[in-house]
Amino acid sequence: MSRTTLNVLGVALACLYALLAPVMIQNGLEPLLPGRFGRMQLADLLAPAMAAWLAWDWRSRPPRLAPEARFPVALLLLAAAAYVAAGPASGYLADGRLPIADTLKRFYLALTLVFYVRVLRIENAPLIVLWATIYWLVLVAALALGFYGAHLVTGEANLFVRPGGVFLMEFGPGQLVGPMRPTEKLFATYLLLLAAALAFGRSQFDRLTWRLLWALLAVCSLLTFCRPGILAVLFLCLAAVPRAWRWHAAALVAGLTAVLLASAVFDLNYLLGAGGLRLTEAYYLKRVGLAAWWSAPVLGIGPEHFYDAWQRALAAGLVPATMLGLLPETPDSSYVHLAVETGLIGLLAWFGMLALVLRALWWRAADVPGGRWLIAAWLALFAAALIDLTATNFRFLYVLVPLIAAIPSHRLAVPPSKDL
Repeated sequence: MSRTTLNVLGVALACLYALLAPVMIQNGLEPLLPGRFGRMQLADLLAPAMAAWLAWDWRSRPPRLAPEARFPVALLLLAAAAYVAAGPASGYLADGRLPIADTLKRFYLALTLVFYVRVLRIENAPLIVLWATIYWLVLVAALALGFYGAHLVTGEANLFVRPGGVFLMEFGPGQLVGPMRPTEKLFATYLLLLAAALAFGRSQFDRLTWRLLWALLAVCSLLTFCRPGILAVLFLCLAAVPRAWRWHAAALVAGLTAVLLASAVFDLNYLLGAGGLRLTEAYYLKRVGLAAWWSAPVLGIGPEHFYDAWQRALAAGLVPATMLGLLPETPDSSYVHLAVETGLIGLLAWFGMLALVLRALWWRAADVPGGRWLIAAWLALFAAALIDLTATNFRFLYVLVPLIAAIPSHRLAVPPSKDL
């Protein structure tokens, strides 16, 4: 197979995976397959093809493409290996068994990140994948808004909308969950990542297209009626604010973010209605999670053992009796989830993988509209979103993070690539 053919196949596979990654045809509440396989998605079927492409790429790469001086591939592979190995090591110490399904999942997610890091180094590949993702965004947004309009008319749930009370409202118009069932938080976090891709690649769009995409992202994010959705809108506003008002806007965003984070600890609906403080379920989930992590800080208590820790906390009276019916699988926090399951080793390895990828974005900040100020703002809001959401297992994270880091910020005036 020629290098050109291999590159074309890699970019095509990356585009296809980017389209399938956010589509969740099933979830843990409505599994179509038994056991742990109930969380599989269409995108997962591409994992063997991604592994085969990487193996062929490393086998056939010509010497002129071998040096990776600008990106520490060895460190990325080391962090990925530590992240994968932390699962079975922690699981074996916990109960003497190897968590095979969890280990395969970790290997697959690390593989996805490494695959995108490699593919997006192909000339023009970031722009091709970006535009494929943007076209998909337009289609998903149009469908989501259409289904939301149908919900407003009928009041019924549908493929994109979940009815019921929304953030800071006991009764509301319903939450837009997009193609990411069952939670609106996942869709909102996906939109937050797309907002970063839109902001950092702003020069790749003409003004009218950029404004249209900005409006689509803002409307869909607001209709999720959740904390990550509001954070996505705040970042979109920061990306559009004039330079003279930058610091004023940043102070306002910081204040609003603090309120949003407080709402994850204190029930603001109860505070506004009854005039008192009441701790939320999210608070107790994180409290139990942190206590469980402290019992095994280095390697954690093992994958899929948080529910056991929750039951022990219930028996010890550390959780209100009103939460007896809650059956949590995770503490609803990416950080606490990783720390509980695989301790500091797993948490730091995961951080290391993402940090190594985003390092490229930070160093080219001079070419990004708004510079490092805008990148720092997005990183802060993204980090805040993961405080109250377990996003580490979702495929779109491992697609959009390397894409954001690889998008060239200036329009390219180059002849057609020899690779594509």
